[in-house]
Amino acid sequence: MSEHKKQTGISLTGLIVLLLVFVVFSFGAGWFANTYYANRLSLVAGSTPDFPSVVGIDVEADGLTWDGQNLILTNRRSPWGIVRLTPLENGQFRKKGIPVVDDDYLQQVSFQGISWNGTSLIAISYGDRFQSIHSKVFVELDPLTYKITRVIGKAPDDAHCLAWDGQNYWAGTRLNSAQQKGESALYKFDQNLKLVDSYDGAGIGCQGMVWDGKFLWWGDAFSNTVTLYNIHNSSSTSPAVLHQYRPSIKRQAGIAYDGKDIWFADAGNNQLTILHQDLYLDWLGGDYEISNHSQLSIAEHTAPYQSEDVSVDMLIKPLLQDNINAVDIASYVDTLRARYSNDEIRQVLNKAREKIVDTSVINTLNQEIAKLVDSGKIDYRYDEPIEDDSVKIKYFRATIENGKLVASWKVVAGEEILSGIDAPRPQQIPDAYDFYTFIHYTINISNIDTGENIELDYEFFDNEDERKDVLLLQNIKQGEYQINIIINAQYYTETTASHYNSELGIKVSY
Repeated sequence: MSEHKKQTGISLTGLIVLLLVFVVFSFGAGWFANTYYANRLSLVAGSTPDFPSVVGIDVEADGLTWDGQNLILTNRRSPWGIVRLTPLENGQFRKKGIPVVDDDYLQQVSFQGISWNGTSLIAISYGDRFQSIHSKVFVELDPLTYKITRVIGKAPDDAHCLAWDGQNYWAGTRLNSAQQKGESALYKFDQNLKLVDSYDGAGIGCQGMVWDGKFLWWGDAFSNTVTLYNIHNSSSTSPAVLHQYRPSIKRQAGIAYDGKDIWFADAGNNQLTILHQDLYLDWLGGDYEISNHSQLSIAEHTAPYQSEDVSVDMLIKPLLQDNINAVDIASYVDTLRARYSNDEIRQVLNKAREKIVDTSVINTLNQEIAKLVDSGKIDYRYDEPIEDDSVKIKYFRATIENGKLVASWKVVAGEEILSGIDAPRPQQIPDAYDFYTFIHYTINISNIDTGENIELDYEFFDNEDERKDVLLLQNIKQGEYQINIIINAQYYTETTASHYNSELGIKVSY
């Protein structure tokens, strides 16, 4: 009996099908992986001291905000619309571009500023996209689909950046070019985006604005400055500039706050950057010593030397190794001034001058050395309104030259105190009560090194007290000086005898 064996295997047709499946699967997997990772972005180390972390976005941003979960950018190039960056783990982000098309006219829409108000996105766009008679309009976007849900109303023609502070919206001027003539304005709007007021703006190139809970930030693309405003959230007080900083960004294009970090969009390098956390914490604490990225770089170089004896050669290393330009030397000196005496700084500058061949740098060093030797300057100003029950120094300007401290100042009193100086004694106060009315102030000047001090007393008359070119001190020795101006007032109100006391402290080096 013969035995038949069953043969097993694969036909040629089956082999071809299997190969096709493998090719399709491999291509599909590769396409999926490329698409997946192409939309993955990574936070990497930055190249400048003020922005230690950056992420490349391959998008020319024209606005930036944080919606509680994502960084939202407006795109300056086709297909315009929105770009969303969702934070993942380990410094990773998932990027998604979302064109925005209006339902009525089926046009792709671009935005010039964007802000998150807690429930929706508000942006500025061109009115002609919506057949509006206004050049620019405010629009609302759905927070999930980014479709335009409504056109809210007119925006200022030159408005470009936008921020929400929890009570009001704010916007700033952005003209077409740095050379264009025009006024700069900081606009304030109510919750319905109706214009409330306008104030002096920080430039004509606002392309970034955000409220972080303490400051209103204005990022100006033309002047490349960041201005911090105190907006007070008061209808009776104008916003005041607290600080201005010059970052290392090539072209600012948006600012956002994610609850921890301040993010800047850099349209010149197609990046998002994170502001140095220590610099931001300094500003939150009221330390505004650093005003530009060159100064920050110098501060980082000199920081290791501030608590120990360091040779002059070590202190001039930043000046020699980093090829600091002449325009940065004033910042370099200001940084040293916070840590060293004028005499020590003169030694540093003289030693650096011996080793530098650049004529412009040498000339600038000579100017800084001359300032250290011959003069010290004070320029204090108080720009806020005077409260009715207070006395304030509106300005105090002084110069130390040739060993003489010469000053000019103005002291202004509020209406309640002025009227209370001449007011009759209230009936509630017995005639025997020993109380006289006055406004008086004392200028106390102390040498911090020696402890020597002098006091000068002044009486306040009329509605204000203004004095010009007063010689306060002569034969001044080099060193650190503390100037305290102590103000006292006694006056009557309708019912009581009242007192007012305040003190202003100013430190100056010579």
